[in-house]
Amino acid sequence: MPALIGLVLVLATASHGSSSSCNATGNKPLTQCYGAVGQPLFIYLITNLSGYELILKNNITGTVVFTHKNISRFYGTFAKHSIFYPNGTLQLTKAEKMHSGKYLFEIYRGSAGQFLQARTVDLFIEGRPPFIPVAIVVIILLAVLLLVIYTLYKRKNRPKAPVDNRPEAVQELVYAQVTVVERKNQKGKEAEPDTVYDQVNASGTSEAVTDKTKSQGEIVYASIHT
Repeated sequence: MPALIGLVLVLATASHGSSSSCNATGNKPLTQCYGAVGQPLFIYLITNLSGYELILKNNITGTVVFTHKNISRFYGTFAKHSIFYPNGTLQLTKAEKMHSGKYLFEIYRGSAGQFLQARTVDLFIEGRPPFIPVAIVVIILLAVLLLVIYTLYKRKNRPKAPVDNRPEAVQELVYAQVTVVERKNQKGKEAEPDTVYDQVNASGTSEAVTDKTKSQGEIVYASIHT
């Protein structure tokens, strides 16, 4: 699931674009800022606004594009799509090629306008980043979601291996055949019957079976389970 959420965020960022930022605070004499056409660009100019006057102007032509003294004002190419926040951050809400250039950022103190510091800020606004249509993003997200659901379903319904793979033993019945043959001796007296044992194997249910033949008398099958 975390992998899926990360994929959603990446695709959403690719479809709607991403902002850029650069830090021009401190004592750095030169700061290079890179932005993309049509995307927001945040420039951190100063950390404390109290008692300071700020001026941002084109370093080549000297044209002022931004000033701040109690209130913020924008001029020229910065007149549209620009915001200055109380935390000292200048935002181009929609950067354009015309914003590219080298700027001089000047800081003054107090009502007398005492000059304190100047820094150079180079802006490089590059081409628009690759754009993924929203429809394609939605299709990709649905495909990933369906794949996850299918994987979980297959894992849940996976057949369990039998504990014993041997087929059930077939019950074998053994019938012992007892044959009683009546014979007479020469004197006409009845002789003791001879008993003949025979064995027949069969599979199925066990029952006592009685059969009679003409020549051998009565045959009794006694069921013996094995």
